[in-house]
Amino acid sequence: AKPLRRDGSLRMALPPMRSRMSNVSPDEEIRRATVLQAAYRGYLTRRFAKTEVTTHELRRYVGRLDHNCRGFCQLFFYLLFCGITCGMLAAQYSVPRAYEVDSSMRARVENVQLADESTYADLGLSPDQIFDWLEAAAGEMHEQNEIVVVNLDKFAANSTADALEDEDGRRGLQEESGSALCEMAEIPACCRFDAWQKGVRQGKYEVVKHVHDFGHNRIATPLFVKVRRRLAKECEHASGPDDPLRDLYPDCYHASTYNTSNLVKGEPERLWQEYNSELDGYLMALDLGLFKLPVDEALCQVEEARQFGWIDTAVSDVFIEFGTYNGHHELFTMSRISVTWTLGGRADVRFRTMTAPVRDEYNHGEDLARIAIEVVYVLMLGYYVVETVWHAASRRSLDGWVLLDLVTHALAVANVVLWAKMAVDGAEFRMFDFKAHELPEDHHQIRVWDGFLALLERLDAVEDLFQAYTVVQSVMIMLLTMRLFKYLAFHQQFSLVTSTLLRAYAALAHFLIVFAFIICLFAFVGHNLLGHQMVYFSTYGLAVNSMLSLIVFDDTVSFEAIMETAPGVGHVFYWSYFVLSSLMLINVLLAILLDAFALVSSKTRMSNYIWQDMYVQYRLARYWLAGHRGVYKDVLRAELRLYVVGKKHRTINLADARQLLESLRLPPYVVWNAVVVMERRTRLEAEDGALDRGLEDIAALARRMDAVARDVAALRGAAGLGGGRPTPPTAVGGGGALGSVDVTSVSDPGDLQGALRSQQSSSAVR
Repeated sequence: AKPLRRDGSLRMALPPMRSRMSNVSPDEEIRRATVLQAAYRGYLTRRFAKTEVTTHELRRYVGRLDHNCRGFCQLFFYLLFCGITCGMLAAQYSVPRAYEVDSSMRARVENVQLADESTYADLGLSPDQIFDWLEAAAGEMHEQNEIVVVNLDKFAANSTADALEDEDGRRGLQEESGSALCEMAEIPACCRFDAWQKGVRQGKYEVVKHVHDFGHNRIATPLFVKVRRRLAKECEHASGPDDPLRDLYPDCYHASTYNTSNLVKGEPERLWQEYNSELDGYLMALDLGLFKLPVDEALCQVEEARQFGWIDTAVSDVFIEFGTYNGHHELFTMSRISVTWTLGGRADVRFRTMTAPVRDEYNHGEDLARIAIEVVYVLMLGYYVVETVWHAASRRSLDGWVLLDLVTHALAVANVVLWAKMAVDGAEFRMFDFKAHELPEDHHQIRVWDGFLALLERLDAVEDLFQAYTVVQSVMIMLLTMRLFKYLAFHQQFSLVTSTLLRAYAALAHFLIVFAFIICLFAFVGHNLLGHQMVYFSTYGLAVNSMLSLIVFDDTVSFEAIMETAPGVGHVFYWSYFVLSSLMLINVLLAILLDAFALVSSKTRMSNYIWQDMYVQYRLARYWLAGHRGVYKDVLRAELRLYVVGKKHRTINLADARQLLESLRLPPYVVWNAVVVMERRTRLEAEDGALDRGLEDIAALARRMDAVARDVAALRGAAGLGGGRPTPPTAVGGGGALGSVDVTSVSDPGDLQGALRSQQSSSAVR
């Protein structure tokens, strides 16, 4: 089965003779083995001499040696480029580290629960739900390394007594504790915070060291709450000023036009009453311990905003956002909760976190390996860009592969630019120095918050830049995966996928058109039938996505939900779509692809497997490294020589082909592999030819049998025996295999049989 050694020589056909005849000398063993090798070589030569191959096919095989060498080199270089790209992106941004931080922050936010065990997912129920959650979050997330302790009993009592006019009231209040007095105030948190401020101004406080319990992610910004309000307009549903609908629904609002005026006339007393044009909304800033303020400061603002009616029907969006920093991984994380109300009253609550590196990327010793990878990546990218531009400029028309290369390299260059921008911003980034600032006496006014607003805008810009960077690199990696098929197309076994798609592209195009029509129409039916109750059909885009998910049996849209929403027609909608899409269209798609694959794969049976060609290239490389520097030139010379021979001789036997290739100084293994491949190709072609001839014989026999069946049926009808089609009484079976028979003179069935015997042929009888 394997008569060749790796060096191309014949291996022994039998085991050593000493194992069978112990009295044979070693020299006799060698002589007999040599005789056996010569005999087997002669057998192969005689077998090859009987096999004829075309010189064109042999020349193609020899030419593919150089073609495969270039193909394997390009494939290896491209896979190296893809590996370097993935390694560089993994080194630039550690996804496991970001996941650690993100999961920690999500768990922290989800852990904030109210007394009724509701979480952030229930913020859209009512404004009070948002205020209650803010109060709970201010207490849960508040962290301090140092706590400024003030005797609230003393300063709260003095503050309340100063507000009274009669002496009896002052003496009565002096006997009460400050905590009890603040509990009787309109907003207890504001009372406690005012007393705390007085104690700090008078220097009557004590600093107590405290270790925060917020984990490894430290609060880096205040808790910002931004509100956007719609602009009011006159309602159009009332028919007149006395219409009861006007009293029932007095206020209406624009869908996309927002209010840009302050919430109070004159100078606003609170930060959240003033419209901020830069942020496009109304802002509330709650300190979470950066300024060593007590929790009462945040609770006071939240309660004042609640009593003011800061969040009401006019509000369209509420954004709750804060930032944290992890010093171990040098990562900033922005956590954002958004609540959006539609004019129909539906609330959409979303929570997302974005972790981005904000640091000097080229100022650490551990970055040297990544920098080396980046340099190699830039050099390889430059080579591919120059190659693609040169190919595009040298061609009059751009094919699909060149366009794909241009788009991929453009995204790669954009990815490099975005990373450079992130590195520059990270090197220039400075944290806001909150220690150098102190809150003014009126802590609600926007003074020191300007620095934090600038920091928030900077972090939002970094977040947007980093998100664009991840999107660009993800699309680039997907396009690199598609470009892999281009570098696999040099080998017939590797190009099965692309060849199958190219073979079936016309049928696939028509199939996709029909498929798109069916999906769009059924999506509109689902949107119209189920969209008023099911969220996955509430918009047309979601309906299309739901239709596509139903094809792959996704459980996003359940059968029970469809039946509950549309009990009658829901069955027809679901099962008709299931039969049409999952049972018919998908099987049609598989039939198209399988038919094209069968045609393409039948042509690759005669080619080498990929590991065989890889081993041939390995032997050529070893031959070159052994000192035969002109081996690849010999391959080209052999191809040219076979071209000249092909001008005189269309075919050549394999024995002469082997001698010709050996005379051109090709490596022995390459010569024997070429001969074996050509013999296998010839054998397979002969088998295919025999199969085609057999199929043609079967088709001819089927045609003859069909003609005989028609003539017999016609004769039976003419003889009145039943069966067959009506024919003229004078002649039956004209032009058939039985010839023409005159039935006008036939009086009985016996005479009819005699006439048939005289006219029928031996082939018709068989």
